[in-house]
Amino acid sequence: MAVERMLDRRVRGKTRTTLDLRAGQYAIYLALTANDLGAQEDSDTYLDLAGQHAQEAGDRLLSDCVAAVGQLVRVLPE
Repeated sequence: MAVERMLDRRVRGKTRTTLDLRAGQYAIYLALTANDLGAQEDSDTYLDLAGQHAQEAGDRLLSDCVAAVGQLVRVLPE
């Protein structure tokens, strides 16, 4: 992801928070897509990544979304 490459650079403050938030949101979408394609291991990896970005951004809503999606993908039929 381009956002990941940007985060690898020396980015600070509000810009870093915004990038972490966007990267977390993208990771959730990728987790849902991977789950839909039957790639549960990849889905779990993207959810973990989304959780890390949510924690870095300090965003409670994103953290709650990660938790909700995590529960959702465990109950959806394959």
